[in-house]
Amino acid sequence: MRTWRVGTISMGISTITLGCFLLFSTIKGIQVFDNITAWWPILFIVLGIEILLYVIFSKKEQPIIKYDIFSIFFIGVLGTIGIAFYFLLSTGLLEEIRYSINTTEQTKNIPEVQYDIADSIKKIVVNTSNAPLTIEGSNSNKVHLLGTYEMTMKENEKDKLKQDDFIAIQTVGETMYVTLKPLPVHHKFFASQSRMTATLVLPQNKNVEIRGSERELSLYPGQLQNNWSVQESSNISVHLVKDSDMTLSAVTTQKDSHGSTPWEHVEKLTKTENNTSEENPDSNQQEQWYKNTIKTGNGAHQLNIQKTYNIDISVLEK
Repeated sequence: MRTWRVGTISMGISTITLGCFLLFSTIKGIQVFDNITAWWPILFIVLGIEILLYVIFSKKEQPIIKYDIFSIFFIGVLGTIGIAFYFLLSTGLLEEIRYSINTTEQTKNIPEVQYDIADSIKKIVVNTSNAPLTIEGSNSNKVHLLGTYEMTMKENEKDKLKQDDFIAIQTVGETMYVTLKPLPVHHKFFASQSRMTATLVLPQNKNVEIRGSERELSLYPGQLQNNWSVQESSNISVHLVKDSDMTLSAVTTQKDSHGSTPWEHVEKLTKTENNTSEENPDSNQQEQWYKNTIKTGNGAHQLNIQKTYNIDISVLEK
């Protein structure tokens, strides 16, 4: 007579159920992972029913349950996988894994921005984002933003970013504020990297103030017709036009220029950095700073860099 071992029927029903779910997923195009997280509790229900049936139909007064070890192990493995997928789904990690598998890093053009500047505007204040930026001077009375950006996106996903996601322009009195916005970042388990390489074109005849940038800043002022200033930036490269009429001055820790053009005048400054603390109350470090200048033409217009650690200078023919 054949011996009934608990677990055999459960494994058979579980295998049939799993196969039906996978077949249904293939036909209907439903995510397989979602089905696994939905059907795994059936394993324990079927196993529990089989144990009860064994006890009920057993002819012994004190029946001893005999298990099919391989079947129980198989059900345990499937149940563990189902619990693991349920945990991933409930915590959002499963969606993150899908996103990381189905996405690629794509390079797209920044939607071109053209903003007319009223004649009443005397000054433009630029707030830079944490991205490499190139600022060029133009004889056009407009603000232009162009360039490229890189984002992690799905292959068939449409670009949802608009002009307002890159730049904000506001006017207060005679001053225009131009703010470059950082790209959105996917702040979850698998963080996506977003990078932007932008060029901002500003009119040469307006007073421009560029505020702090932690990344590379490249300046092409061209034929400057007003004063420009940079509040603070870690790394700056300045490209002057040979026949322009301007004076470049910069406060920096470099006595010599790292570019192809040397400074014409170097003035030694001393800036004290306060590094005192409770452990070292007498600690006070001094950094050597220099105010360097170079002039093209008569030097009528000023390009003043208030603070930078690294600056490269080159002079272009045109």
